[in-house]
Amino acid sequence: IGVRTHLNEPSDADENPYQSAYWSYVSSVLGRSFPGRLPPWYHRGVCEVWSNTRVREKEIHVGRVIQANVDRARGGGLIRLDEFLSADGRSHWLTQDGDIHLFESQAWAFVHYLMFGDNGAHTAKLTRFSGLLMRGVPQEQALREAFGDVKPLFDQIHTYVSQSLLPFARIGVTLELDVKTFGSREMTPAEAAL
Repeated sequence: IGVRTHLNEPSDADENPYQSAYWSYVSSVLGRSFPGRLPPWYHRGVCEVWSNTRVREKEIHVGRVIQANVDRARGGGLIRLDEFLSADGRSHWLTQDGDIHLFESQAWAFVHYLMFGDNGAHTAKLTRFSGLLMRGVPQEQALREAFGDVKPLFDQIHTYVSQSLLPFARIGVTLELDVKTFGSREMTPAEAAL
């Protein structure tokens, strides 16, 4: 993954200019870390949440709002829970251009709520769900074991995204790195063209 680091972006920008690169990286890590195919809502939701990670001088912001996702989740009708959870590569939710944007927005909203909503009350359940998937437990069983009845949580999406402020995580970083110790070299024109 190549990232142009010389872009001048405002320090108060809410959205990551490298969002698609981050999304692809997270998707690749997820795809190689779990033993089987992940449920699309979970895979895409996690990718969406982590894709807007912002690296600052003294901290990293994870889960900042993606305004387009909020707008779609607020404005569009929610996909029914059974359709949302069972959507796969053949579903119109993942094959039709307009539908996939709504699906990804809803996946972002649901995963964001499970990570940060209600002051992080559902984080442990989401972590348990991830662990069950990691062990190869089928989605239906993993949902049941981790969350019990997922419907009450799912029903909170619209209320959650309707809030005027949505939480995100701030992770402190060490400032003891010496950039001079990092290796670098000029790229050849052929490497740059790739």
